[in-house]
Amino acid sequence: MKTRIFSAAMMMAMTFAISCNDDTVSPQGPAGPVLQENAVIVHAVMDEDMTKVTLGDDSGASTQVHWDAEDQIGIRIDETTYTFDRTDDAVGSRTADFEYKAGGVALPTLTAGEYTFTYPAIGKAALASQAGTKEGLKAYHYMEATFTAEDGQDWNNLPGLSFETKVAIVKLTLKNEAFKGKEVTGVTLRSAEAAYAATSVFTGSAADGSIVAYFAVEPGSLTGCVIGATCEDDYYEASLSNNTLSAGRLYRVNKTMAKAHIDLSPVVAGVNRTANSYIVTKAGDYKFKATHKGNSTSSAVGTIKSAVVLWESFGTSTAPSEGDLVKNVAYSDGYITFTATAAEGNAVIAAKDASDKILWSWHIWLTDQPAEHEYANNAGTMMDRNLGATSATPGDVGALGLLYQWGRKDPFLGSSSTSSSTEAQSTLTWPSPVQVSTLPVDATYHIANPTTFITSNNSRQNYDWFFTSSSEYHNDRWPDSGSPKSIYDPCPAGWRVPDGGENGIWAKAHGSSAYYNSTYDSAKRGFNFSGDFGESSPIWYPLQGQRGYDDGILKYVGLYGRYWSCSSPTGAPEAYLLYTYYSGGTVNPMATTDRANGLPVRCCKE
Repeated sequence: MKTRIFSAAMMMAMTFAISCNDDTVSPQGPAGPVLQENAVIVHAVMDEDMTKVTLGDDSGASTQVHWDAEDQIGIRIDETTYTFDRTDDAVGSRTADFEYKAGGVALPTLTAGEYTFTYPAIGKAALASQAGTKEGLKAYHYMEATFTAEDGQDWNNLPGLSFETKVAIVKLTLKNEAFKGKEVTGVTLRSAEAAYAATSVFTGSAADGSIVAYFAVEPGSLTGCVIGATCEDDYYEASLSNNTLSAGRLYRVNKTMAKAHIDLSPVVAGVNRTANSYIVTKAGDYKFKATHKGNSTSSAVGTIKSAVVLWESFGTSTAPSEGDLVKNVAYSDGYITFTATAAEGNAVIAAKDASDKILWSWHIWLTDQPAEHEYANNAGTMMDRNLGATSATPGDVGALGLLYQWGRKDPFLGSSSTSSSTEAQSTLTWPSPVQVSTLPVDATYHIANPTTFITSNNSRQNYDWFFTSSSEYHNDRWPDSGSPKSIYDPCPAGWRVPDGGENGIWAKAHGSSAYYNSTYDSAKRGFNFSGDFGESSPIWYPLQGQRGYDDGILKYVGLYGRYWSCSSPTGAPEAYLLYTYYSGGTVNPMATTDRANGLPVRCCKE
């Protein structure tokens, strides 16, 4: 079998699939280690003029990549990988001998059957993240050599091994005038099947701004392929037609990149990344898919005619002007596009129909990338901050975040102070709360009125903002993790409202669902649960107060901290939550409260 990667006769598109292998296991004999008394030599055979890999370039010339002195090959037998090393220090050879050295754990006896050697010894590398350079391909190139052993065959009597390449190589030549002499980062290859990203920083040529990137990719069909790159905070993109890649071939692609909007809602490896909120960490032009509700792939929004900003807020006592956080909002071809400034805060964008009715709305969360906290006892992974918070720093007003009625996707403003119930300012004059008993008996009012707080009425609603009969609780608005994520879940893609109650994340992390006392920080108005929930870094939960179920008014800031969960007590209208109270440092991991209250959400990783 030949090992050359042949130059493609024509430019082709590409696809990407992540491939992972088992870790190398130290060989162990069936009854304990047995030393190999003599070295075992195998010979890697290449046909004349063949090399480990040959990369062509656009001029028709080729660059040969030979066996190197430090190369290793491996064979995996009965869940154990045995590694063979080069026998000399020669560099640039077309053929190579490899030995399993004397003094190692003994190789198993060959039995009749097929065996496969791999290069590298540990098998195929995970291909999602690569250097992206020609030199870096060494770590991601993958070959196999298969032989059939006969009964009684000895390791020193193997046939010459002819290695065959099992990946395709894609060479990208990308250019834009804006790249000239500039650093280009974040080069990506994305398709509906998978995505690859280069870790290297490239410098655009002075002549035409071109860069060259290489990727080792999994062979297969390609659909919806997109190349992306970033230069000085601007994002550039180029599309490729659908095609199929074959192993052992080099595909050359030349593209002039166009400035584009960063897609916040890509489909990666068949997984839909749409949501009701999107995290934006830096200034730039963005877009998100607006045709379906929340994370749904089947629930259509409707016929969109326009897109508008409903409100913007820094989360402080200073009111922004329109466009201070997001601007240039528009709708086209199934996407809402907008420009984010460098400011931190929150905004809500809505899609409207021809009659100016709001069809759906999305929260744009402008902050640094939230960190992940692994809670104790395998309870789960939580964000380091409340949904809508621009900080995770104890005592910082930016850590308060936004407030939600249970089962609603749209946020309401919290306080601009950690110690008093002083509403944060925004660009919107918020409408007065309405009582649920005055509303039509249907489930659409909250969608068309995302800025209206809906107060409860016990005679019709069981202290819920959502009309039901006395025996209907509609827990599917925010179901627990045993069910798919709801279209009303307010968390970003990959996150959801956490489980609560006896088996919820806070009770699991603490090791008990009972009331207990923790240390309340009276100066910073909150609790650091790093000791309770198991991380050394601060796990900060501020006492951000709430909006009342009966009036929608902000209250109890600095006194109470209650955090929604998705789980609800069986046969009851209340919802579970984490309850914290300043007096005595009271903590209850499975408290309940009325769903019409406006409380914060701390998102849990799916």
